[in-house]
Amino acid sequence: VGPRKALALLTPTAFLCAGEMEVKHVPSLKRVTLHDVSTSRRMMVGAIIVGLYAVTGHFVYTTIGEPRRLALAEKKSAALDEWFDNPFWDDQDHTVDKPPSPPIVQQDDDEFPVAEKDDSSGAVDSDKDAGLGSEDAAAKNGTESAPPKKKKSKRIPSKYQPNAWAGAALFLVICSHILFHLMCYWRPSFLADMLYQPAKKIKSGVYALVEPHMHRGKPALVHVTRTGPQGQQKLAFVFQRLRYELDDDGTV
Repeated sequence: VGPRKALALLTPTAFLCAGEMEVKHVPSLKRVTLHDVSTSRRMMVGAIIVGLYAVTGHFVYTTIGEPRRLALAEKKSAALDEWFDNPFWDDQDHTVDKPPSPPIVQQDDDEFPVAEKDDSSGAVDSDKDAGLGSEDAAAKNGTESAPPKKKKSKRIPSKYQPNAWAGAALFLVICSHILFHLMCYWRPSFLADMLYQPAKKIKSGVYALVEPHMHRGKPALVHVTRTGPQGQQKLAFVFQRLRYELDDDGTV
């Protein structure tokens, strides 16, 4: 076995290409091999695809709502930390008469605000209590009223959102499935290796993988049928609008 032949046997699809029936052909073609439909290979490819979808689908289903639960747990933890940081717990002289109320975490909120400190002065508050508007209070103090600050809110994930790794795995499986079909369309040799097997004999119904010379077109997997007048039918296939006849001895 030569070095090139030995290297070819190390390719991942070498076991699928073993035993190919290559027929004699006209000089205008580079290579012609015959293939037959393989039910076992199609079932194997289908089983692999179904298995991948089953595993990733189960992963996605079992992790639905996990990001939301983690976000709610983080929200509750932040609220408790803020509650324990209240000066009441560190006040030894008990100048603060009333302890803070325990935090209440609502489980159904899609958004929760982040608390911000109120920087408004007491003079403005007293003016508001007296019935003056914010503009009048600002004019009285000789200062301009600052625009109200918007409360920042953190978005809680949907209850139907799965784990990030589960979504990435499902995306990868879908992309691989699409890429498999595209490879079958782009590379007829890949299609023949994955879904067909080498033909055992020359007959009607097999498929011919025709490879032209460089810069003479693209390879194609064409159907071999019997054509011609009654009693003089011959095996033939059509490639690049040309009809090639296939003799019983395997000559194109």
